[in-house]
Amino acid sequence: VIKPIRRSTLFDPHILKAGWNCVAKWDGDGKLKKVRPRAFPKGCSQIPFAEFDPWKISSFTARKESIMAILFILVKFGWYIYLYDITKAFFSERLKEKIVSEVPPGFEDNKKYKPYGADTVWLYLMNAYGLRQASHDFGEGYAETFITKGWKRLLSDVNVFIKRAGKLVCIFSLWVDDNFVIFSEPGAHKLFEDVLDDSKYKFTKEKFEYALGMNVDWNREKAELRLSTDNFSARFFKMHNLEKLHPKSIPLPVGTAISRKDCPDLDKPDPELYSKFRSILGGLSHAANWVHREMAVAISALSKIMSNPCEEHMKLLLHLAGYFKSVAKKPLIMKGNKRLFPTDKIRLWGYCDSDFAGCVDTRRSTSGFSIYGDGNLLASYAGIQASVALSTCQAEWAALVAIITMILWFLNLFGELGFEVELPVLILCDSQSCIAIAKGAAQNFKRVKHFDIKELFLKEIIKKGDIDVVYVKSKDNVADLLTKFLPKATFIKLRDFIRGDILPVPDDKSNWSTTLKEMWSDSGALDYLDME
Repeated sequence: VIKPIRRSTLFDPHILKAGWNCVAKWDGDGKLKKVRPRAFPKGCSQIPFAEFDPWKISSFTARKESIMAILFILVKFGWYIYLYDITKAFFSERLKEKIVSEVPPGFEDNKKYKPYGADTVWLYLMNAYGLRQASHDFGEGYAETFITKGWKRLLSDVNVFIKRAGKLVCIFSLWVDDNFVIFSEPGAHKLFEDVLDDSKYKFTKEKFEYALGMNVDWNREKAELRLSTDNFSARFFKMHNLEKLHPKSIPLPVGTAISRKDCPDLDKPDPELYSKFRSILGGLSHAANWVHREMAVAISALSKIMSNPCEEHMKLLLHLAGYFKSVAKKPLIMKGNKRLFPTDKIRLWGYCDSDFAGCVDTRRSTSGFSIYGDGNLLASYAGIQASVALSTCQAEWAALVAIITMILWFLNLFGELGFEVELPVLILCDSQSCIAIAKGAAQNFKRVKHFDIKELFLKEIIKKGDIDVVYVKSKDNVADLLTKFLPKATFIKLRDFIRGDILPVPDDKSNWSTTLKEMWSDSGALDYLDME
């Protein structure tokens, strides 16, 4: 990885300062078992364009939606899964740039690593942990290895790969150096392992039990996958001394208005409060990102003041942490259901909603949507819109644009993977005026001319027939959970839909389109969908 050279021979006098890290290992009794020192350079001191290309330093990570889609395929078709970790991944690629560093602490008295005394510096031959380009260089070389072996790299997500060999199908997503590998038949994972066995990459294979900070329970016999934050939450509350925090039933109280005007008027925020606020919010964001999607709108609201929070903001954050404590062990569930979805076609549908002018600082509206595959949550979103909406209809229109864009992406993803989606994909919206405009019934209304022209592609998509928009009552709109703070009873009802405890189907089916009603009536299992 490194080669000791003389400092005096360098044409460029710049020296990258070395960093130092210790990796601690603990035994079962909680006592320190071993400390292994590891030296690595500090990437923050690298010179752009000289020691790394700033356009090529990002890690290769699959989209969250891609990973959820892969897990959905696992559940729907009853496939198999393993986790593969590439060991010493960042040491696997040769450096293209010339990088040197001082000899790090702990090696000064070793003549092997410091043969020229004070004139010794280290020249890096291979990538190393700490270098800005290490992750990106590994990802490029790793992807090229599979492409040259006949694997298909998806255009919809370049970090997802698929290989078909007759009836054998193997799909994997790359998350830095971790691989989620699903395969159709026992032994089909050899398609993946054979590539690595014939390469420079070494790997370890594990059961699918813990990934991305989540506890994972995949029961193939029951066709049920559970994702929970059990272990993560225990570490989270211990780290922030919140173990005695009282549980809460909802993320934030109804009517909560979070404004930047309440931030303290200081040149610099209180460093202790600032650090604590961001650290707690970061942990809650991770939980909301993967498992507890019902916290998303609260995370979005609190994020806008995290650069300068006050004590009142901290109280609201601790209220959200109290809610997380009450649901930390509740999993996000994905189920396979052959009774309701007997064919291999994937049934997609989604809900969208908006909260008009909900931001008290900018008067921008909030968009929210959720997308389901056979009743399993694949994607959700809650966030402030990019521009100010001039009407409720325009706010709903922006939310509709957002969900249709995401559904089109899912159609491309599943198409590239070779899975058929049943069309049309239905979007449930609680704005009849927005639906009328999208379907062209209101195309001559003078009050809608201020809509951005680029958003009118919705009409073309809907006319094509791949996507249809139907009306749903506001009380049954699951996306309402992702746009505003709801009363406890309504929140819990919609939260259970989000989690997969109950399929998100309104109890009043009389107002549904013919296509959607036929989908449920043909299944012969409407009793499973009835809500108390």
